[in-house]
Amino acid sequence: MEVNPRSLLSVVARHFGLKCSSIEKRLQLQKIIYLMQTKGLNLGYAFNWYKHGPYSQNLADDAYAVLQAEREKYKATEKWRFNKSTRKQIKAFEDILSPYINNYRILELVASIDYMNRVWGESSEEKDLVDKLLIRKERLIDGKPVTIPDIKTANTVWKQLQEMK
Repeated sequence: MEVNPRSLLSVVARHFGLKCSSIEKRLQLQKIIYLMQTKGLNLGYAFNWYKHGPYSQNLADDAYAVLQAEREKYKATEKWRFNKSTRKQIKAFEDILSPYINNYRILELVASIDYMNRVWGESSEEKDLVDKLLIRKERLIDGKPVTIPDIKTANTVWKQLQEMK
């Protein structure tokens, strides 16, 4: 099987237990792939801003194909393993995100902070972020309003990711 974004997505999705069976799972997948790419583990997806922060339509399409419609086609990737250097990067990434890996609420905010900083050049100072995220995230995440403690937690996680080598 050829190495391409879909086959790599299959390996990453299996590693992290990612699925696309619900809106929450699709958000989790989008944010983890986005954040992995910011740390140099590029799968080739471009992201734009959408109501849930960074979003890639190509990733959504590929995730549906790999994880649902064409699942059997990617069985061969079950034997694939990352090289030592990539495993080290993924381990560092997981060490930071592990408490939040299933918390798409925090993942969404971490990815949003990164996107605002990286793409829009906005300040990552906490006082500025709180106001900006509260304005951009007026809607609810999982039926609850965005809170200042959520933003502070996400900013702490984002800063840890920035320090990751």
